[in-house]
Amino acid sequence: MLCPLAAPTPPTVYTVICTELHRQGLMPDAWMEADAAFGAKMPAVVMNGYHLWAKPVVALMQRSHAFTMFVNSIAQPWAQEMAYLEGVEEHGSFAGLLVMIFGIPFSALLGIFVTPWR
Repeated sequence: MLCPLAAPTPPTVYTVICTELHRQGLMPDAWMEADAAFGAKMPAVVMNGYHLWAKPVVALMQRSHAFTMFVNSIAQPWAQEMAYLEGVEEHGSFAGLLVMIFGIPFSALLGIFVTPWR
């Protein structure tokens, strides 16, 4: 007898890359908290897609300082813009806004393949 598979639940941890940057001392506490709040507002399809690509990125960050610095150069503007949107920073980041404009739809597109689409 075939049993239907349960739908994946949305991640309860909303931050992956920023968590690793914070762990390595590269992300301020206030930005980390704002990042978690921002992630909690994202649709499950976005978060599941984000987790799909971000977890392997973090695994590589944990093995390579050079790769961490590369990721940090992209993540810091994102985090500043996100902190601005969450009311933590007075100014956002245009570069961070661009990362959001492309990153959120990209993650959502990937998320379609790991979550049921209704």
